[in-house]
Amino acid sequence: MIFAGLPLWWVLGVMQVMFFAMTVPMLIHLVRRRDLVVPKGLGLWLLLLIWIAGGVLVLQADAPGAVTGSSAFRYLTFSYRLGWYLAGTVVLLYVINSRKFLTTERIARALSWMFIALLGGGVLGVTMPTLEFPSLLETLLPQSISSNGFVNSLIHPQVAQIHTFLGYEEPRPSAPFAYTNEWGLAIALSLPFFIVSWWRQKGPWRWMVPVLLTIAVVPIVSSTNRGLWLALIVMATFAIFVIALRGNITVVAVMTGGLAVAAALITISPLATVVVDRLNTPHSNEGRTNLGSLAVGSTAQGSPLLGFGTTRDVEGNFTSIAGGATDQCPACAPPALGTQGQLWLLIFGAGFVGAALFICFLVGQLLRNYRNSSAFSLAAACSVIAALVTLPVYTTVGPSLYVLLIAVGVMHREGNRWGERLLSSLTAPALRQWRLAVFMGALGAVIGAGLQFWTGTPSSATLSVLAPRNLVVGDDETRPLSIDTEGALARSGRVISAVREATGEDINAIPQSLRITAEPNSRILNVSYTHKEGPLALAGAEAAAYEFLALRAELVAESGSDPLAGDHAQVLRSSGPLRLTDRWVVVISTGLMTGVALGLCLAPVVDGRLRRLRGGTEAGLEGRLPTLASLSDGRGDLWSQTAETHRARQIAEVYLPIAAVLADDKRDVAVAMATTLDRDLPGPEAWGGQRTLLIASTRSHPRSVNALYRSCRRVGLDPVGLILIDE
Repeated sequence: MIFAGLPLWWVLGVMQVMFFAMTVPMLIHLVRRRDLVVPKGLGLWLLLLIWIAGGVLVLQADAPGAVTGSSAFRYLTFSYRLGWYLAGTVVLLYVINSRKFLTTERIARALSWMFIALLGGGVLGVTMPTLEFPSLLETLLPQSISSNGFVNSLIHPQVAQIHTFLGYEEPRPSAPFAYTNEWGLAIALSLPFFIVSWWRQKGPWRWMVPVLLTIAVVPIVSSTNRGLWLALIVMATFAIFVIALRGNITVVAVMTGGLAVAAALITISPLATVVVDRLNTPHSNEGRTNLGSLAVGSTAQGSPLLGFGTTRDVEGNFTSIAGGATDQCPACAPPALGTQGQLWLLIFGAGFVGAALFICFLVGQLLRNYRNSSAFSLAAACSVIAALVTLPVYTTVGPSLYVLLIAVGVMHREGNRWGERLLSSLTAPALRQWRLAVFMGALGAVIGAGLQFWTGTPSSATLSVLAPRNLVVGDDETRPLSIDTEGALARSGRVISAVREATGEDINAIPQSLRITAEPNSRILNVSYTHKEGPLALAGAEAAAYEFLALRAELVAESGSDPLAGDHAQVLRSSGPLRLTDRWVVVISTGLMTGVALGLCLAPVVDGRLRRLRGGTEAGLEGRLPTLASLSDGRGDLWSQTAETHRARQIAEVYLPIAAVLADDKRDVAVAMATTLDRDLPGPEAWGGQRTLLIASTRSHPRSVNALYRSCRRVGLDPVGLILIDE
């Protein structure tokens, strides 16, 4: 539904909606099952979700280098991005737990249809770059909503972005996305699945692979997407390396030859000019570097662990403190902090902790599965490689995150299952020990509040000063100083000395407390000063502002000219001193989330220790074997007995084939359950291998269960889990 109908959803304007809509039936399926298995390392991802959700606490906190003030719109962008993380988690679990009715080939074929749709959009972008039209959803929504830039980018179909940074107009394909970078990342993620899925088929399907790949070269090169080019090169190198390790020299030769032919075609075609011009025109490098550096610096200074929840508008731009968008120059305002790359979005939105969790999860899954012999697993590993390579330049949140987590699920389902565990075994200790997480969170918040109280809450005062264009350079010049030069004058040594006299502050500390900003596209400077004491904050701001005006008046008089005599530099307004409570919000929220995270990490340890102290049956295994389920024996209740037996059978089927179902022979209910499973498990194909399933009751002696476990290990069997019956 999602991938095969992608062109239709794009025309209707509901492409993004369909991803969320189709997540609902998958979620219902998962909720109905009680035996969900998850890959090793999923705990990192679940912790990331909790950490990202905690960003809602700091959405209204001011970030250094960003426009100050609150905005209700942040809740929308935060919810949108969090929704993609949650939807991706659902599809990841669905892919892993759907082996019985959904083959990996069908998953790969669905993703290959996404590549076909992207290729079609790329061809349209090259041949009809100006094509755009209102979608059905766009016509139905009120104008006030559909005209919003964020909403419009999601529902308005266009086939390309036309840029001129090469010195001439170059259409950059984007359909069915709004931006070329989204199209490029989706191409990189879906391409490996297309190649593997179609090449495995016989007849014309297989031979369409080289034909469509040849066609794809044109929009891929025309996109001038260096991130996409790099991702394709790294993916091809990785695939050739892995296949060579497997000893399949024929495939290596075919792939190498295909790459050589593609390179030759590009070299002898007009596409070579596009490649050379793009490599010689790194127009976005400086902007990306500045934005990434500002995002990292702002996070490190303002909220290093938790981040700021979502993006923020940059204060000014990289060329002027008064820079901003205008009708004539919409691009004069830089992109928001936290955009232009998933890495920067994670760092700014979820702090360095969130970025580390995301990267560690993906790298961990890749290292566990890249040696899998399955071709589908190799395709999935290539997709993960593409996502990791493009972290600094592409934002993954969106449909690309959906595809990325499908790839993670494919890698796991195509590998061995020894790293699997039940989701309940991962979440049950945390649910049982929820009081620990609550206590640790409260303790962290109290510690954060104590630290902030100890360091004190600073105050800030601001004076807005009009600096008209009447300060000229030189005796004969008539060119007025720019607002940026005026800002530098407001931070001059004389101004700093005046602030020192007014506040008694150390002169070396004043530049860090004195902040000069400007209203966008204006001649109004905002002179702000921060101090632990409110009266001194106001005194410092006033001293800086009035000393700047005095210095400026002297310079105007010395110039001998006043081309705009009607406008005079003056203080327009004064605000403050105001307590900077944002710091309290950040510190307390960070302490709270750190405590909750530590509590969740400690929950399994504490839970296991408590259960061992209670001397229960599970204690006999000393933490070496997970409890797959705790079932009721159902005596006197036929429905419960049938339901619990069905649940035990579902759990056992996850681990088929198994060598045996072994029970504690001293407990009748355990023996009865083992006998039932022996009878009900399907056919001879269910039996074999080395895996065994142990069944005991809550009244089983720990030594009996431990002895059963050791006897299995002695004869070469591998117990995978314990089903515990409560009697």
